[in-house]
Amino acid sequence: MEKKGSITVLYHPMCKASTDFIIKVSELGNYDKEFINLKEDKIESSDIDVDVVPLIIIDNDPDKIYRGKRAFDMLTKLKEDEMMPPLKTNSSMKYNTNVAFIEQTDNKKERIDLEKK
Repeated sequence: MEKKGSITVLYHPMCKASTDFIIKVSELGNYDKEFINLKEDKIESSDIDVDVVPLIIIDNDPDKIYRGKRAFDMLTKLKEDEMMPPLKTNSSMKYNTNVAFIEQTDNKKERIDLEKK
């Protein structure tokens, strides 16, 4: 299975929302996951303001940081995207090879006036 990206989760072990969030994140299969325990670990980046947990960072992108309720909403969206089947791309033909074109058998010819529109 091909990985879709990475998820970094910042949590506090004494916060019930954080522990519930970790369980939900672990259900995702197509992402590399990293968990940072705020009680024991330190954050090396000063760009991230950790004021609410759980906090999720997707693909280490500073524009994709979600906190609290928004983190749960984003996780739900990621799960839905993961459950959707990939779109089938058929680059060669629009129709399958089973398509049969039937030639008209009536020989009626109709006059078409090209000057009229």
